[in-house]
Amino acid sequence: MSRKKAYWICQYTGWGLYGLLGSVFYSVFQKVDDKSFLIQAILVILMITATHRLRLFMKKRRWLDLSLLKLLFRLLPALLLIAFICQTILSLIAVFLLKIFTIQQFSFAIFWVYVFNVFVFLLLWSAVYLTFSLFRRQQQQEVDRWKLEASLRETELQALKSQINPHFLFNSLNNIRSLVCENPEQARHMITHLSELLRYGLQYAQQDQVPLIKELEVVQSYLLLESVQLEDRLTYTFEIAQDALLVEVPPMSVQLLVENAIKHGISRLPQGGSICIKAHVFEEQLLVEIINTGQLAQAPSSGTGIGLRNASERLRLLFGSSSLQLLNKTPDSVSASFAIPLTQAL
Repeated sequence: MSRKKAYWICQYTGWGLYGLLGSVFYSVFQKVDDKSFLIQAILVILMITATHRLRLFMKKRRWLDLSLLKLLFRLLPALLLIAFICQTILSLIAVFLLKIFTIQQFSFAIFWVYVFNVFVFLLLWSAVYLTFSLFRRQQQQEVDRWKLEASLRETELQALKSQINPHFLFNSLNNIRSLVCENPEQARHMITHLSELLRYGLQYAQQDQVPLIKELEVVQSYLLLESVQLEDRLTYTFEIAQDALLVEVPPMSVQLLVENAIKHGISRLPQGGSICIKAHVFEEQLLVEIINTGQLAQAPSSGTGIGLRNASERLRLLFGSSSLQLLNKTPDSVSASFAIPLTQAL
């Protein structure tokens, strides 16, 4: 049901009940006839028209944007004026058209009692209308806030992606450049693997998450790319649980940790080292861990470079918090890990 339709249903129903209540109250003191019903019907029409015009006036003058004191300062006199005008019109109709009573029988005391009665019901109408309007405005503000947060989140994610891709591409091109003259065959292999990585980046650039199995394919290409350069100084293994393969992760998240492990760990060791990529599901979470040979030079933090900072920030934007951890696992190995709740990742 549209808000406009709901508004008119409430208008007709509310003021219709008000007219019915007036007829019942009138029957207690006087005999009910067609004229008494007609005068109540006219009053209902006047109230519907008056409150609707008041609503349009308040929206045009933006009274809902005012403070409560300023709103009451304008609303109360307006309601009293409307009650006076409506009751005056009703009295004129009762005297000159319906002949319910004569001018001599007219009583200002009773007139002001009816004015006060109408004023009270107008006040009740205003309270209900303002309550629903403020509630709807708060809802809209909440929706707008969610939309703004989603827009900012998307903007931040796109900014992070634009930082990650050139960072990785720069390193890869440097590796290829160093081999073009020395070993053209290896350079060709590296170009092949790099094309796979670029294809992956283009294919999933607009997605926030991809299945882990797709991410592992690009990790495999990256490791093959690095193996051409590092040769026997790099060994790697995968320990991936079957139920983890279809869980979705941010694109390039695992690859970034693998790249960081090689760049800041294994490549700096004369003898090289090994890297192990692990993933399994535990307690409604996907746990991903990359273990590499080496040691952190200082106390671990949320990230030591742009890649890790970006990975941590992407996890925070996508899942509300970042669980990325980087620490010394053993005296000769470093662990980088993160967890993703399955309720959000699936």
